[in-house]
Amino acid sequence: MRSRLKVLRDSGYLLFARTFARLSTLPFLIYAAGKLGPAHYGILLFVTASVELLASLSNLGASRYGARAVVRHELPRSHLAGILLSLRLGIAIFLSACALVAIAIYTPPSPKLQVMLLGLAAMTLSSFIETTETLFTGAEKFSAAATLQVLGRLTYLAFGFLALGLGLSVVAVMAAYVIGIIVESILRMIYSVRNVTGFSLHFTRAELWTVVKGMLPFAVTAVASMIYYRVDALVIDGYHGDAAVGVYGVAYHFYSFYVWAPIVLSRALLPGLTAAYQRDPARAERSCWYWYRTVGVASLPVILVSTILAGPVIRNLMPPSYAESVFVLQVLLWSIPPLVMSSVGFVILTVADKEVLGAWLFVITAAVIFALDMLLIPRYSVNGAAAAMVAATVVLAAQVHWLLARYIFSPRHGLVRTYAMPVLGGIAMGAAAVLLWPLGWLPSMAGGLAAYGVVIFLVRMTEGGGPRTASAS
Repeated sequence: MRSRLKVLRDSGYLLFARTFARLSTLPFLIYAAGKLGPAHYGILLFVTASVELLASLSNLGASRYGARAVVRHELPRSHLAGILLSLRLGIAIFLSACALVAIAIYTPPSPKLQVMLLGLAAMTLSSFIETTETLFTGAEKFSAAATLQVLGRLTYLAFGFLALGLGLSVVAVMAAYVIGIIVESILRMIYSVRNVTGFSLHFTRAELWTVVKGMLPFAVTAVASMIYYRVDALVIDGYHGDAAVGVYGVAYHFYSFYVWAPIVLSRALLPGLTAAYQRDPARAERSCWYWYRTVGVASLPVILVSTILAGPVIRNLMPPSYAESVFVLQVLLWSIPPLVMSSVGFVILTVADKEVLGAWLFVITAAVIFALDMLLIPRYSVNGAAAAMVAATVVLAAQVHWLLARYIFSPRHGLVRTYAMPVLGGIAMGAAAVLLWPLGWLPSMAGGLAAYGVVIFLVRMTEGGGPRTASAS
């Protein structure tokens, strides 16, 4: 089983790439928000949200299934790569054609029309990036994946800053985004062929059917999760227009950095846990429980600090027209602790071949957040969208824990043992932060963190140090 240090190292590669992508993009987005204004900036965010939704449909769950199949050697690697790329490109082209029909009927005004057309090109081209990312995950080429992502992002930023500096429109900014995807796709394909696998189209129909059948539960999860993540922007646009999407998008950009932390950790955990379950399920279960609780414990103090700093950060970095984004971000952040535990929980279900049950959970959660969005956004706008995200994430986390407790975790890893540490620590941290708030944000933050640390230490002592495993994946 892979050591905890290796998991953290692999996660570090991916998290560095995502952190770089977010932090390096932040000055660009601030500049773009000021240059374009809320309306045109909202168009950019609306289109990218739509592209992500369509990309999830073209993905059809190939990422997790493909990575697991690489680890298990279910098919010749070149055949698997060819099948995954063919499926993604074919579905992406089909969805683009359907979207073009919808655009022809809807006929959006300029420049939204041009941005949407470029978005469809980006969605289709991203098939190369997503396919290679799946192969890199299964082959544990995390450093290469991180490096190539950084290069693609730098290309986008270079052309994006150039477009804004020349006074060009939001169309040019979206074109820069497409150029970045083209460059990253080419680099990834070259690296994959040289270091991971080629892409053979000489696969059999039986192999194709094996992949399609295996992808189905993951496909349901992928589509439902994208609805969960991005339907809010579409509903906001429908009820309150592009400017409201721009305000929400600023908060969501900061929030999405935290969302990538559990996604990155999940990708790093998947190959090792998959192999571990094949060798020693009992030991793998202990490691699963360790990571499941640890990410919950670690996320709470990070979110407290981020909530306190959200106001100063946004007010100092963004134009005054985005002041409403502060409260939206502060609410959104509190969906992260249940989300990070749910993400690790889904990896555990995947390696234990319970992905069908996991798919049903995300379908239920997607329905919950859509219903909450339709209920809250018309009346409360962006604040309602943030509240809906938190509520739906709590529903998701409760369902995930129920499945883990029923099918995976041993009785000794029950409800109290799993949640006593983060819940009691969170209560103490929140109480201390509120009591010290009149003294200023810095004493409030320090006092909350200190109270959390004391409670975590005390709970750990009552457990006798908790379960000991030699390694965890």
